[in-house]
Amino acid sequence: MEPNGRGRKPRVLLIGPFYSPACYGGAVQVYHQMFSRLQRLDATVVSQWLGCDREAAREFDAGCERLYGYRMCRIPRYELIFPSGASAPRKLHDAWRFFRDTPGHLRAVIERERPDAIICGATIIAGWLMSRLPRHIPRINYLHGEELGRLSTSRFVWRYLFRTQLQAIREA
Repeated sequence: MEPNGRGRKPRVLLIGPFYSPACYGGAVQVYHQMFSRLQRLDATVVSQWLGCDREAAREFDAGCERLYGYRMCRIPRYELIFPSGASAPRKLHDAWRFFRDTPGHLRAVIERERPDAIICGATIIAGWLMSRLPRHIPRINYLHGEELGRLSTSRFVWRYLFRTQLQAIREA
């Protein structure tokens, strides 16, 4: 029994593709400060390995619960970014693997963590996954100004991500 007398702490999962130590911007600081201060939550941030120095990320993740009161978990990536100079067949293969594998990585985390609520902290990047989440888990979406004009992938994929972002917002 928790000190508040109401049983276990609510479990919250934050889908935060851009997170420390790879990113240190305003959105990251909002989530970090929120979870550092909301000790009534049992929180886990699910970020990505993409763009991270593995050693620095492992060090940050290992101390996160002890230092800040929330856990870190990483999946390979949330964002589809093609290497510069990649051929069209390579891009197609990479996109196919990305859209095939990423939902499974996130589902495995959800099954392990069993959250009471899921917060999507980067809807333009991870919003496409929201429709693939269990419907019984409440969802919260955060939008940040930089997401609305962001075009980090092909125009075709960006259009799909934008449509799914709008759908995720309507369903949250």
